[in-house]
Amino acid sequence: MLFSESGFSRSLAAAALSLALATTAFNSTAQEAMPGPPPAMPSIKDTQYQSILHIDNDRLTVTGRINKGNDTSLSQSTVSHLSVSNSEADVNPVLVTGVKSNVTIRDMNISSDGGGSNDFLAKGAGLLAAEGIVSIYDSSIETSGVISSALVSAERATLKAFNSHFVSHGGKLPDDYVPVIGPGMKEPPAPLGITGTARTHLTMSNARSYFYNCTFEADGWGALSTDASGGEAYLEVNDSTVNVNNSGYGAYADFGARVVINSSELHSATYTGVIAGAAEMQLNASTSSSGENVMMIHSVMGNPMEQGKLIIEGGKHVSQGTALLIKSANADITLTGTEIIAGNGRLIQAKINDDPHRTRTAGKPVPGSAVTISASQLSGNIINEDSERSLAVSLKAGSSLHGAMQNVTLSVNEDSLWHATEDSTVVITDPAVLDRIAPQPGVKVMATVQSDLPSVPRIIRKENNSEIIVAAATSTKGIF
Repeated sequence: MLFSESGFSRSLAAAALSLALATTAFNSTAQEAMPGPPPAMPSIKDTQYQSILHIDNDRLTVTGRINKGNDTSLSQSTVSHLSVSNSEADVNPVLVTGVKSNVTIRDMNISSDGGGSNDFLAKGAGLLAAEGIVSIYDSSIETSGVISSALVSAERATLKAFNSHFVSHGGKLPDDYVPVIGPGMKEPPAPLGITGTARTHLTMSNARSYFYNCTFEADGWGALSTDASGGEAYLEVNDSTVNVNNSGYGAYADFGARVVINSSELHSATYTGVIAGAAEMQLNASTSSSGENVMMIHSVMGNPMEQGKLIIEGGKHVSQGTALLIKSANADITLTGTEIIAGNGRLIQAKINDDPHRTRTAGKPVPGSAVTISASQLSGNIINEDSERSLAVSLKAGSSLHGAMQNVTLSVNEDSLWHATEDSTVVITDPAVLDRIAPQPGVKVMATVQSDLPSVPRIIRKENNSEIIVAAATSTKGIF
């Protein structure tokens, strides 16, 4: 079966560029890494799919064995009370194509251990919604094998799932596998620092995916992923549970994609989430635990002006390492009424990415990162070690922060307070902020006032041998 998707092909070309920049090709016999160009990305219109159950507009085709139940219903619009199993490579047990397709799946079990060869084309996925509308109720999809996602939505398909369970186990890499970029890639890009061979769910191109009261499990790589976005990819998860074992992320917002997690629980071996470049992720009224970071934000697309967006509202998020890690990227971060706990004491850290394909600024002005903390009482240090980008922090709406700050531009509303727990260095835009800084005993805060008005250096002594050392005003045109 040949399926034409010109828009998706363009998205795959963009994905190829992303992979070329973000991934390093490794010689299997050498320790050193060498940048490598990607091979040509194939298009879906040139791809032949094999399926067991195929719905295409008003046509239903069954080409393999299905196990029916007592109440089985099987048509181009309704599939219910049956199971499908597969053990062959590159087979999609369920495939939906055609812009007019509108199928409801109920009480269906899909299992596949055949594996795949290209998850950008969703070959080997348990279910591929390539076009139309697919609604899933009270069903389960479980896959084993390399590059075998449980379910994928692509192009302009709309996928909705309710009270369902999705699992991807991945599999053992072939003994002769050599890491590649793009088609044929069977593991995460090396700079992500994670392992695994399958992603449980993928939203690609301009598809829209919605999940309600579902559970997701991945034995590596990731559970909820976006990739090859055409600029409108949207993934929303509500009242669901996500578990990522061994290594990997709970959710990934790739450039051009938007991911929204509402009232859900995520437990991830490495990252709760990852934002790549100009993408957005929201964590609303959710809880998470992660082996390394609540969120890792990076940029490898080469555009120094692109900015990732993170919104965390409510909930509680716990990481073993730095909570929010920004690696050679610009980020717009809003934290509202939330609790975030960093196991290593670093609430926010901006640093130069060790990825050789990191986005560089070439000395030109860039947006940098801005963090707005509202109605939250947080603890942890905020450190900017990125010499190419600024980091601004704003405390407002009754917020407090206990921690040190280094190389941060700070604003504090009159109803908020910064408790400096270690020696710190900040730039302030309003001298009134000085009254909203409370250093702990023995702590010194170096503050530079960002103003065009002349001022005299001075020392503001606080109680218990703490002090704020105010440097001479620096012109707003000269800061950073």
